[in-house]
Amino acid sequence: MFARVTTLEGPPEQTDEALRHVRERVLPRIQQYDGYNGFIALGHRRAGRILGITLWESEQALRSTAGEANRLRRETAEAVGQGIANVENYEVPLLELRLIGGQQEEKGIIEAARDKLSSR
Repeated sequence: MFARVTTLEGPPEQTDEALRHVRERVLPRIQQYDGYNGFIALGHRRAGRILGITLWESEQALRSTAGEANRLRRETAEAVGQGIANVENYEVPLLELRLIGGQQEEKGIIEAARDKLSSR
């Protein structure tokens, strides 16, 4: 599994709007791409910083979406007054999540990732 980590920075008061934009406009688009495995958003409201982590089943899937990812980043930054501070790609050698409550339906993705990693 591979991850693209995008860091957006801007006015702290725009953090919620940026997260709403990602949830409503960006996620539905990236979920359609082959090899998409998930998304995690980390936010630091006081600093106005958001890390968006997209997960991809292979390095090829990560690379094949780079052009669209660049476009979506620019659109998001412009729409919500955030700047693109950094973009980095990583291999995901370990992923462990414990889901509770109504989020159990997402567990299949995590188990598939765990099985894939344990087979290496």
